[in-house]
Amino acid sequence: MQFLNRSEELSRLNRLANRGEGGLAVVWGRRRAGKTRLLTEWVNRFGGCYLVADRSAPGIQPQYLADALSPHLPGFNEAIYPSWAAFFNRLATDAKHRGFKGPVVLDELPYLVEHSPELPSVLQRFVDHDAKTAGLVLAIAGSSQRMMQGIVLNRTAPLFGRADENLRIRPLKAGYLLNSLAKNPAEAVEWYALLGGIPYYWELALASGAKTALEAVDQLALSPLGVLHSEPERLLAEEMPSASFARPVLDAIGMGAHRVSEIAGRIGAPATALAPSLTRLMDMD
Repeated sequence: MQFLNRSEELSRLNRLANRGEGGLAVVWGRRRAGKTRLLTEWVNRFGGCYLVADRSAPGIQPQYLADALSPHLPGFNEAIYPSWAAFFNRLATDAKHRGFKGPVVLDELPYLVEHSPELPSVLQRFVDHDAKTAGLVLAIAGSSQRMMQGIVLNRTAPLFGRADENLRIRPLKAGYLLNSLAKNPAEAVEWYALLGGIPYYWELALASGAKTALEAVDQLALSPLGVLHSEPERLLAEEMPSASFARPVLDAIGMGAHRVSEIAGRIGAPATALAPSLTRLMDMD
């Protein structure tokens, strides 16, 4: 699907990469909203390197990332890195020696922090000193909004105040459906009411060949075989920490409860006890 509506975010990232002084960008937002597409577009324009973490064992993760960096920094994956400090020290040294300015994108940072809680402090020292000396641009990104806020936006967090660009990626607006699925504004509203502003869902709908929004939702979400049938559970479970405790609230809303008192009645809880669940769901977009 065409790259849509990220011109301001891309402009800010381009400005950071072009200034030649290095720096840090933080990109975050709910899953499927287009962070990866934005970051890969940016990296490809500057010949940088996109790294994505997963839930592999902590000792294996640096080697995976070193392999991804080796086309830009030959020999980088030939060393063994006993710690993240050693990894980033070598990154700064090699980048400076070869004149490699990045950008280097480290996506899904929360997966690494889950097993290596010292990593934000290591990144703080790297951003404050070694990356600046090398003129290296670093971007960190993640979909777990609670953890990303704790890593970067909390006043007590090591990376608080370090970001040159802090970009929260929001879902797209309904009008952009006119460039993809909808033929007119009325259709755009209908598609948006059922799929929201998530480009990944739009791509799935396009690929499904569905003629109408209702047909697409039937294929993708309502059918037990649909790729989005278990999407709510996945989104809640993949949050860090898990937001699965909020599932009953979504069930109640899906069954037609629209006021806090109604939701509380459906799930058998006092209305005052719903605040953490509702806040968490709103934070997750």
